[in-house]
Amino acid sequence: MSDLLLEIGCEELPASACREALAQVPGLAAKALEAARLTHGDIAVYVAPRRIAVVATGLPDAREARRIENRGPARQAAFGADGAPTKAAEGFARGQGVDVTALEVRDVDGREFVFAVRDEPATPAADLVPDIAEAVIGGIRFGKNMRWGDGTGLRFSRPVRWIVATFAGTPVTFTRFGLVAGAVSQGHRFLGAPVTLGEAGGYRDALRAQNVIADQDERRRVITEGLDAAAAAEGARWEDPLRKLDEVLYLVEAPSVIVGDILPEHMDLPENVLVTAMQSHQRYFPLRRPDGSLAPRFLAVSNGDPAHADVIARGNAGVLDARLQDASFSWGRDREAGLAALDARLDAIVFHAKLGSMAQKRDRLAAAAEAIAAAAGLDDPQVREARRAGELAKVDQGAVLVAEFSDLQGYVGAQYAALEGEPQSVADAVRDHYLPEGPDSPLPASDVGCAVALAEKLDNLTGAFLVGEIPTSSKDPYALRRAAAGVVRTLLDRGGHVPLRPLYTATADALSAQGADVDGDREGAFAALDAFVADRLAYHLR
Repeated sequence: MSDLLLEIGCEELPASACREALAQVPGLAAKALEAARLTHGDIAVYVAPRRIAVVATGLPDAREARRIENRGPARQAAFGADGAPTKAAEGFARGQGVDVTALEVRDVDGREFVFAVRDEPATPAADLVPDIAEAVIGGIRFGKNMRWGDGTGLRFSRPVRWIVATFAGTPVTFTRFGLVAGAVSQGHRFLGAPVTLGEAGGYRDALRAQNVIADQDERRRVITEGLDAAAAAEGARWEDPLRKLDEVLYLVEAPSVIVGDILPEHMDLPENVLVTAMQSHQRYFPLRRPDGSLAPRFLAVSNGDPAHADVIARGNAGVLDARLQDASFSWGRDREAGLAALDARLDAIVFHAKLGSMAQKRDRLAAAAEAIAAAAGLDDPQVREARRAGELAKVDQGAVLVAEFSDLQGYVGAQYAALEGEPQSVADAVRDHYLPEGPDSPLPASDVGCAVALAEKLDNLTGAFLVGEIPTSSKDPYALRRAAAGVVRTLLDRGGHVPLRPLYTATADALSAQGADVDGDREGAFAALDAFVADRLAYHLR
């Protein structure tokens, strides 16, 4: 038994492309080996920023010989009265790769048919590697591709710079992307050198010697242990609220953890602004002290030389400082402008070309939140709070801070509302009105927040279905499945009965009054929306 190694070496792949490759390549490799009629043991796939590798173990040295027998047309159709082969027989023989004189006549349940019989000799497995490699490389479907070269139509997530293919430790030569496959891979871009690979079992060790941790699971462990150790040394714990570790995993091949400082003047910014600036833009990990407060330091994962960790840390701290200076400036400008000025900007912001401005959406949200709160049986003060939260839900779309940090939408509006004296319950509903944002996301904290969150999602859903923006099996640009799932989760969690059809109608009436062209087949749109929400309900219950 022998092992197969295939490595596709690229310029740095995006983390999303790495995840796509990791999801697809195991199945592609198994299918390619099956098509080649090669039994195999385990298939391991390793993905790092500059490489996608497959290691398949337990392959035979050759594909076994076999006899292939295929039945063709009936004898009467294959031969004329004079015994001469007909066009049908000639076509069948040609398709089977045999001479027409070699066709055999056999009795099958009392009827005679012609058969083509041919012997396929054993084939060295190494001779099959080019086809296997082609099936794997050509089968990967990335969300976005690049084209490069001199008009040759080469397409991959990033330009391919080398290909390694070995079988039983021996290089297998073929050409793809204008490159000749061989046994030479590349080590770390700065800390490694070219390396000649042999047996597939030694792949990870050979690259590790060139400062590349090819195994994503090993990289994750090294990164996590480094973060744990660095945080412990600071007397703190590290956090990853935006789940950036899954992205950082595919940005480094030789991970090392560095510690950077946050200037004291930035620590007065709201906590989420600090965390978002660290994570969303820089993929840093905030540190939290035992008392729950944020520490004025951060952790980052470097792909550089650990011998120069101090220089790298200072550089990363400088970049974060610039980000936080921008955030501080934007925070100050928004607070100086005030809620009324931010709200006035919504008239100039397009929500959807067919559904009007953000100001029009604000008006619909206020009315819908009030109606939902009343339908859910909330008391009069809560109904008024729901309406006010709907009026303020989109105010931060006019904020400079949200233009720079889009992840802060909702949170920033809540902060500004509270600073201008709005009740905390209203501010909290503004903060929560995008929730839940996924299957594991928390729900809004209050009944008022749930009313505004439902209004937000139902407005998106109703408007989209009325103008024909219905998700397909492959596209959902407005995240409507997530919105419908959020409606289902929220209503089930709260245990209330809120009929949806009247809310669809109210939204449609409001859109029509605002001048939107939504007076076509309303009943058809509502029926489709009912089915769409019911499908999310069924998915949730399963």
